[in-house]
Amino acid sequence: MIAAWLGLLGCGSPATDSAGPEPLVLSLHWVQAHDDESWEQARAGLAWNLSLLGVSLPDDGSWAQVAEDQVAEEQAEGTVHLTLDLSGASLTGGDAWLAALAPMREHAETVGSVDVGRFLMRTQFAPWTYLAISEACPTRAGFEARVMTGELGSFAVTDSLLTAGHRQLVFPRAPGAWSEVAFLAMEGEGSLVDDTFEVLEVETVDILPTGQSRFAVYGLDGALRPASDPELSPAGQPGRCMWCHEETLQGVLDDNTPVAGNLTVEEFRVALDDAQVLIDAERLAQVELQESEAHTWGERLAQGFLRPSADRLAREWGVSTDEVAMQAEALGLTRETDPEYPQLGELYSREEIDPHMGDVLEILYDPRELDPDVELWDVEMQGWLTVCPE
Repeated sequence: MIAAWLGLLGCGSPATDSAGPEPLVLSLHWVQAHDDESWEQARAGLAWNLSLLGVSLPDDGSWAQVAEDQVAEEQAEGTVHLTLDLSGASLTGGDAWLAALAPMREHAETVGSVDVGRFLMRTQFAPWTYLAISEACPTRAGFEARVMTGELGSFAVTDSLLTAGHRQLVFPRAPGAWSEVAFLAMEGEGSLVDDTFEVLEVETVDILPTGQSRFAVYGLDGALRPASDPELSPAGQPGRCMWCHEETLQGVLDDNTPVAGNLTVEEFRVALDDAQVLIDAERLAQVELQESEAHTWGERLAQGFLRPSADRLAREWGVSTDEVAMQAEALGLTRETDPEYPQLGELYSREEIDPHMGDVLEILYDPRELDPDVELWDVEMQGWLTVCPE
């Protein structure tokens, strides 16, 4: 049997004793995706990704427990087992975290541990799970009541790297703290220049207690959506927003046409810079986030899992790369170069691998794009959304 030959993805012993009854503890394993990736980088990348989920980690390092007598030997083999312990962390969406972790804990009890990449694909890059964990408001009215306070300003985006048409940004003009930084991005049809613009969808950004941006999308009816309408905006699901806006709030091009009643490009840049100062002070106070490349390492945890190299699969399966090639051919697995990471060579696809792996947890196979017709496995997480007074 193929699945038996390959072994389950979580096989092996966790880094510490059994997680026990603590619901915020999960046995994970990290697998080195490429030769230039280290466990220290992976750990910093995981901390970054957790901060994007609204997790403020304890500064004593207890959140990622690795048995010292195992780590040197495991790192030499390109894999590390760890215990993720969020019981000492400050979390948004506490009850939603319990609901999200429960099936992974149950799975880990059977197979030993869950791949860090799969853990991220079931939290950070699962739209409804992310929205529940990050405490996104179920309605646009609730979002506006929560953060769109005081004097509001607006900026007309007539030239964008993201959208072909116009969009309008609305935001508090003078936030006094990181928690008052917020943006509404009005997507629609028509022109802001000749006043024919019609709002059809709204994307929002505000700030989590970690200093990281929180993303959401609301339809014309004001209800929360798992992703933007592809006919209106290529923004996609929140996971895509994170990979474009994780370091800075927003960029702005010089060629935006001035529109009466809206800030000029220069005025908008000043507003962005002032807001960035506020959130950076909060975000950089997090000890685990001080590595300048942590965001890149965080992306690679997801990318390396979804587009594994032959070397990564060899480490996962405990076989040689020659055996990986032999079994991949037998399974009909294909390889191709990732256009975003061409330097990594030809890679396999987790979407092709998972059907042959027996008992695995369902995920989306792209952290950014979301087919509007796909059936989301995590739709039940809507029941854990935070109620925001309107």
